[in-house]
Amino acid sequence: MKIDTIEITNYKAFLGTHRLQVGGKNLFIYGENGSGKSSLYYALKDFFQSSIEDIDLTGLKNVFAAADENSDVAIKVAFKTEASRKNSKSEYQWTSSQVDARKADDTSIRDGNKLKSFLTYKHLLAIHHLKKDEEINLFDLLVKGVLKHFRYSLTRGKELGELFMPKSPEYILKHAQPFLDYFSHNVALELRFSQVRPNKDYSGIEGDQVHVELRYAGKEIEKAHLFLNEARLSAIAISIYLGMIKRHVQGIPCKVLFLDDIFIGLDIANRFPLLEILEKEFSDYQIFITTYDKPWFEYARGFLERNKNWKTMEFYAQRCKDGMEIPLVFDNQDLIGKAEGHLKNCDYKAAAVYTRSAFEKAIQKYCAENEKKVVFKPSLKNYTTEDFWKVLQADISQGAQDMIETSRSLVLNTFSHYNTERHEIKAELEAAIQALKTLKTLKTELRDITKARKARKK
Repeated sequence: MKIDTIEITNYKAFLGTHRLQVGGKNLFIYGENGSGKSSLYYALKDFFQSSIEDIDLTGLKNVFAAADENSDVAIKVAFKTEASRKNSKSEYQWTSSQVDARKADDTSIRDGNKLKSFLTYKHLLAIHHLKKDEEINLFDLLVKGVLKHFRYSLTRGKELGELFMPKSPEYILKHAQPFLDYFSHNVALELRFSQVRPNKDYSGIEGDQVHVELRYAGKEIEKAHLFLNEARLSAIAISIYLGMIKRHVQGIPCKVLFLDDIFIGLDIANRFPLLEILEKEFSDYQIFITTYDKPWFEYARGFLERNKNWKTMEFYAQRCKDGMEIPLVFDNQDLIGKAEGHLKNCDYKAAAVYTRSAFEKAIQKYCAENEKKVVFKPSLKNYTTEDFWKVLQADISQGAQDMIETSRSLVLNTFSHYNTERHEIKAELEAAIQALKTLKTLKTELRDITKARKARKK
C-alpha cells in the first residue's frame, strides 16, 4: 500500500490546491527555503496523526486563503493498494468535517501512524547544545527530540527507564546499534539513565539525564564529549530513531518514512551510509526525503537514478504579483526534461543551456563510471567539455560522433552565449536534444558491455 497522489489545499504554504504525483515510489525532494517542503512533511504527518487525534485545521490554514467555506483546508491522499485487500480504500480525505482515516472497517492509516516514522531536523537541533559540564547528556535529544513522536506507544505501560537498561528486552540500542554500524565509526555504545522524578515543589523534574559510555575500536573512551563530534552524534540519534521504528510490529500494509532535512548535521561520508540503510533495511517502506542542499541533491540523484523505485521533485518559492509566495513544483525533471520544457515554451536559449549542461553531465558521468583516463586538473572549473569528450569518442560509432559534433557547433556552444549574429532555430535544438538522448542510450549499451567484459575477466 503505497501513496500514489497527494492533494493539498490551503494548508500552510500551499495556497489553493496542489497535486503531487508520487506514483507509489520513494520521493527525494530539493526545496529552497520557503518553498513548501516542510509544509508537505507536516501535511502527511498530520494526515496520519488525524487518524487518532483531533487536529484544529483552522490554525493550519494558509493566511492568504479566503475565509469562506469553499476555501477549507483539505488533505487528500490516494494509495495504490493490493486488490486482495477487501476493506482497503484507495483514497482518504481529511477536512474539518471529514476524516476517512478513522472509519472503523479500515485501520490502515491508524496502523501506519503507530510507527511514528516522521523525523525533522528540528528534532536533531539539540545536538548543537550537548557538550557541557564535561559530559554529554542525551536526554533532551532522545526523549524530547528524536523519540518525541513515540510518546503514544513508547513504553506500553512500562517505565521509561527500561528503554535505557542494557538487560531489558526494551533496550533502545537493541535495534539501533546495527544501524550505527553502517556509518563505520567503529563505535559501540551503552547508555546510563537516571530515574526521572519530580522535584520537591513539583515545578519540574530531576534526573533527566541519559549519559553515554563509549567504546571505540574496542577501547573504552573516558571523555566521550571530546570524541563525539556533531556528525557522530547525528549518526547516533538517527540510528536510534530508525531502531525505534523497527521495534514496532512491521507487518502492516502502509509504512511511510519521512525524513525532513536531516542531512543538515551529516557530512558526505555519513550521508551515503544513511541512503544505504534506507535502501537495504527499509525497502518495504515508502520513503520521503527533503533537502535544501542543491549540490547534494544533484549528487544523490545520480546515486538514486539506478533504482527505479525512486523519483525526484524540486520545490521553488514562486512569488505572485501581489507579493506572496506559493510552491512551484518540478516533477522528476532531469536536465533534458527541463530543456524540453523550455523548448515547448519557445525559450530556446534556456533550452540550449540545459541541453549543454545535460551533455556535460552525461560525458563526465560516463568517464567516471568507466574509469576513463582524463587529464588531471586541480579544480573542476579548469576542465572543459573537450577534456571528457575526446576520451570517450573511441567508444561510440562515427555516426553518433558526427551527430554530437554537429549539435555542439550549431547549438550547445553557440546558443549558450550572447551572439547577435546567430539566432536560435527550433529544429536545430530538437536535433541536439535527440542527439543527446541517443548518446544516453549508447551509454547504457556500453555500460552493459563493460560489465560483461569485467565479469568474463573474473
